[in-house]
Amino acid sequence: MKVKIIEDKTIEDNQINITVKSITPEIQKWIEELENKSIIGYKREKEYHIKVKNIIFFETDLNTVFAHTNDSYYETKYRLYELEEMLPNYFCRISKSSIINMKEISSLDSKITSSRTAYFHNSKKFTFISRKYYPILKEKLAERSY
Repeated sequence: MKVKIIEDKTIEDNQINITVKSITPEIQKWIEELENKSIIGYKREKEYHIKVKNIIFFETDLNTVFAHTNDSYYETKYRLYELEEMLPNYFCRISKSSIINMKEISSLDSKITSSRTAYFHNSKKFTFISRKYYPILKEKLAERSY
């Protein structure tokens, strides 16, 4: 197997493309490792390892960032700008205080006002998308490159 790294200063965001003849068990294992990334969250003085793919959104509240899953939430030690750098490309900033997992969006609701609401699969939770960030989210959802 060959590994080729190309540095290109003309691209905006880092990206990794993997081209394979077929998905072998070894490659499948790598894919699973990449997808099983986790972050540490805290709840009631306990530490939890939360799989990133299970997080539906992050939000800030009084300088604390919370990671929300379908049925719970956890305090994190990260700032949103740090999370933006480390999260997979299926996460997108949707406001000054939130980052959303685009794979978990079940629907987007448009209100008479300029804000929109995102709803999630298998969850009663929702979050608001600001007018400024909505075009970016819409473009990423249209690309479906995640």
